Amino acid sequence: MARKTKEVEEGNASASTTKTEVKEGSVLALAKAFNKKYSSNVFTAGNVIPEVRRSSIGGLSADYSLNGGIPLGIIVDFAGPSGSCKTLAALNAVANYQKEFPDRTCVYVDAESTLPGQVEFFADLVGVQLDEAHFLRFKCFGFPAEKIFETVLELQSADNIGLIVVDSVRALISEADMTTEFSKDNGQRATIAKPLAKFCRFMIGPLEEKQNSLIFINHSIVEPIPGTRAFKYTEPCGHALNYYSGLKVRFLERQFTSGTDIELSVSKVQAEKGVKPDGMVARFVVTKSRFGGLDRSGGRIIYRFNRGFGNGVDKAADLAEIITKYGIAKLDGKTWYVYDPMTGETYVDENDEALKFVGKPPMMRYFADHPEFVGEYSKAVSEYINKSARNINLLSEADLQKITKISKVLDRDESEESSNENIDKDIYARVEFDEGEEEA
Repeated sequence: MARKTKEVEEGNASASTTKTEVKEGSVLALAKAFNKKYSSNVFTAGNVIPEVRRSSIGGLSADYSLNGGIPLGIIVDFAGPSGSCKTLAALNAVANYQKEFPDRTCVYVDAESTLPGQVEFFADLVGVQLDEAHFLRFKCFGFPAEKIFETVLELQSADNIGLIVVDSVRALISEADMTTEFSKDNGQRATIAKPLAKFCRFMIGPLEEKQNSLIFINHSIVEPIPGTRAFKYTEPCGHALNYYSGLKVRFLERQFTSGTDIELSVSKVQAEKGVKPDGMVARFVVTKSRFGGLDRSGGRIIYRFNRGFGNGVDKAADLAEIITKYGIAKLDGKTWYVYDPMTGETYVDENDEALKFVGKPPMMRYFADHPEFVGEYSKAVSEYINKSARNINLLSEADLQKITKISKVLDRDESEESSNENIDKDIYARVEFDEGEEEA
């Protein structure tokens, strides 16, 4: 269920209405003169800065880890290895944005030709509207990166521009590389790091003004280093996205679901005969946020694409995991009792008996069959976990440690080398895991 956000206000309700005397030669007088000169309020009082609006990305745990959803008006970086559900999560964000802003048109910059053959599957899973009034695919294969950036900048000037997704950064090719022979090595001159940094600088202001966001999908190449437990992680295009993104979300390898089992690894699905996946799980950690703390650990979104638990985002399983793992539902012996964490009131079923379940699987099935109750109960649980000081995390400690190791070496904004967003080389790092850990 999309989280309702506040409308951006012209001013803060608590702001004083008393007019300040403008003295000649003061900073305020000069600021007002600049506003008049530029025909825009480039200078504003601190108490009229609008609140940050957010748009839901999926289930309860995902929005919790994002402090309410994707912040609007910023650059967002979805990074991770191939097959980690980055594209699906981006389209999930688009679908929820469309619900909140039905008069806007979202744009998908399809540099990888990702959508053909898959768009209906994606739309069925997340409910994205594909008609031309709500969704446009920019078929830019064969365009140099510079031309793509110029086109997106022009689209951003439209009054009804919605969420923009670039899929992916790795697929972008510079004009220098595109216009020379295959056999010629253009070296660092052929990278798109500098054009990307320039594009990001030009987009920051218009994104804030229009209250839409730009999501870059950024593929990490993961290569094992022979003879070690280490892996080489590579991300393209220098440090522009690390520097300019207001939110960075790092995805782990996807997992699969089968009935009430929602933590099936790829290796387990491949090894065990008879296991028939009916969904997949996107797992992620927020490694950078200018609009909220990094103290909420990891989140996940459960997608179902088969019968039994519905189709699309499985909010029922997500809710059941949260309330059982963190004791929001009360366990008495082997029986779970469901109650309102804000009031302490126990819920009752259709027979006016206490809502209870022997084990978690029956709870998940009941929730799947009662979406209206899930919507109502999720609001109460969301209010509770956001007000409490508890860290709600549905990822394993091992997964959190993996992603922390990767982020420390790839997202090194503070180092002298990486502070320059125009560095013309891919970001790469050697990450060594402890014995027993697997590559994320």
